[in-house]
Amino acid sequence: LRPSASFARDLEELIRIKPTGANNWPYLLAIDYMHSLLISKPRLLKEESLEELVDGLYRLSYFYALHSKDHLSYLVSCAGVALVNNKSVASSMTVRMRMLHMMTSFEMGYAAETLRWFRQLRKLDPELKSQLDQGTRFQLYNNLGLVSKLFTGEDPMVFYSKALENTDDPTETAMANINIANHHYDMRDFSAALNISREVEKLSYSLDIVNPAYVRGNALICQLKVHLQTGSLIDAGQVVARLEALSSEYPEWLDEPLAYVFLGHYYIEVNNYRTAKKYLGLLDRMTASAKTKYIEGESLVLSAALLNRSSKKFQALERLVKAFEFLGAYKLVSPHLRDLVSNLLQSIIAIFRELINDLEQKDGYTALHTLRVSKISYAVGKSLGLSNVDLFYLAVGAMLHDYGKVDIPTSILNKPAKLTKEEFDIIKRHPEMGAHYLENLAFPAQVRDIVLSHHERSDGLGYPKGLKDGEIPQVVQIVAICDVYDALTTDRPYRTAQSRHEVMTYLEEQGETIVEKDVFEAFNKALQNSEYETTLEEFEKVWYEILYGLFFLEKNGAFAPST
Repeated sequence: LRPSASFARDLEELIRIKPTGANNWPYLLAIDYMHSLLISKPRLLKEESLEELVDGLYRLSYFYALHSKDHLSYLVSCAGVALVNNKSVASSMTVRMRMLHMMTSFEMGYAAETLRWFRQLRKLDPELKSQLDQGTRFQLYNNLGLVSKLFTGEDPMVFYSKALENTDDPTETAMANINIANHHYDMRDFSAALNISREVEKLSYSLDIVNPAYVRGNALICQLKVHLQTGSLIDAGQVVARLEALSSEYPEWLDEPLAYVFLGHYYIEVNNYRTAKKYLGLLDRMTASAKTKYIEGESLVLSAALLNRSSKKFQALERLVKAFEFLGAYKLVSPHLRDLVSNLLQSIIAIFRELINDLEQKDGYTALHTLRVSKISYAVGKSLGLSNVDLFYLAVGAMLHDYGKVDIPTSILNKPAKLTKEEFDIIKRHPEMGAHYLENLAFPAQVRDIVLSHHERSDGLGYPKGLKDGEIPQVVQIVAICDVYDALTTDRPYRTAQSRHEVMTYLEEQGETIVEKDVFEAFNKALQNSEYETTLEEFEKVWYEILYGLFFLEKNGAFAPST
């Protein structure tokens, strides 16, 4: 995105197609100001007062918001709030500008910035509130409701009720009721959500409604979400027909990207994957300036749903981990997302249990060993500040790092004496065997890398490829050091376990021949903070802890605070 070029084009277009009359003058002032601000060159135009310029910035930011150019809208509102502290700007304009900036920050998913302005506007002086015109008071309460629901976890109905008390405008009433309907949906009160959104859809045909496509479209999206949750696919199909007709008649109505998301989910449910992929493609082709963090996240959720239906469970879970990196700022998880996460996690747990059962039948030590290595590796990865996506790869790869041993003869795995060279050569094949097996199961490449390379060493003396320092991914190094630690501290048929102190003394001397220094230090720190003994009976508990932790989920379906 190159904002300065966008503002330059908009300035030229506005001058070309419209006379520079009173209605356009504020926009021209604002675009000229933004362009000069970004390229550090003198302005071409001059306002009569600072308030006139702030008014122009407000209008321009709002215009971009209405046309789904949220990045530009946010940028303009930043410039506006930087000016409104000047005493020559009326207090009502100051409130409007700050409120708009709160909402552009909200749309961009900037939680800290949104909350900063939310707190300021929430404690607005009552006398100042009374001086605001009715439309501004409505917007204030309606917007506070939206922010409180998603960023503070409070009940937004307190604000929505005040919003309705401060309007007699049909369009504003309709929009507040859409927000209320969506709140009922999020609370799984599907009956209330459906009834309210149907009433709003009827109201959208009134001549008194401004921007009826936007009102009707949002009402239809809410209905579609409800029908998908309740499994009412016939009713959903009827809503889809109306929503697609609306998009055809008004191709640029405001929330069309959100419509694409739920149209895609509908077509997945009716097994029309081709059309679902079409809507996902439309989302993928949108420009960065037209995508908020929320839409980015929801697009990944739709992609995950498609992968899930294609039995690509791990790729689907990977997309969900990425989605939560976009959606993690929000306090509430919508029902469709919560259910998809829950279903996928159940599927992944079932796959893991089957694989662990295979290992347990072959070698009980290896089954427990992989579970312990996964727990320790996850703790080390968190200590190193890995992204959620890398933590996902790490946890899964650690869990499966020794899976190739299912094809190693039991007589070799459990031999109560030192292995011969020929036997050790067979053992050394397990990383390649495991990686090949997981490739056939369509596991992500990053997971296969861990399985293939967890016996590589920083000094180049590992196997199977003899990789050395700088060639071994960090997630692989983490599993490597945790694997060595657990192997040495566990009894084996051919030797007794060493004490934790003995192993740590050895690793402090030899650790950097195995992994790089920062990985060893994080490993050492993780070992000091926790115990990692476990049993196979704890398998599901361990994995729910790891996988749900990736999504910051609490038992009530809300996001837990991320750290």
